[in-house]
Amino acid sequence: MNNTLEINQALQNLLMIYAEFFKFPEKDFFEEIKRGEIDEQVKTLSELAGCSISTCFMKEVNTYEQLTESYNVCFIGIEKPFAPPIESVYKQWTVDESYQVSFRQQRGYLMGDSAHHVRHILKAFNLEIPIEYDLMPDHLTIILEVLAYLIGQGFLGA
Repeated sequence: MNNTLEINQALQNLLMIYAEFFKFPEKDFFEEIKRGEIDEQVKTLSELAGCSISTCFMKEVNTYEQLTESYNVCFIGIEKPFAPPIESVYKQWTVDESYQVSFRQQRGYLMGDSAHHVRHILKAFNLEIPIEYDLMPDHLTIILEVLAYLIGQGFLGA
């Protein structure tokens, strides 16, 4: 395999791992973390990509319940502070002057300009948005998966 293809494949796979961390945790992913498989994959893939990264995810969580609780605290907003991984909640809903709605320039709303932009990109590549992300196509998981797709298709990469 040519070095550029190997680097791009490693980057693509690494991005898909990172995308998993921003989804609600699945039991299988938790088990891979606990067995140290994710740490090993990150190490191997990052070295192949030329940017060596060492992680210790396996030491960070003890139980699946702890992982889901951490996810909820960090991203869902059960407690403050929290950081939903959705771009549109941090930006003005729209900067388009033609929209005459009271929340046009306010923050904290889903499906603003950035979400529509990502939806447009997905549509251009005939990619579907999973149902759970339909109202938040600018979720970091989707953006990381699109970036991985673009690298895999040769649009970006080494």
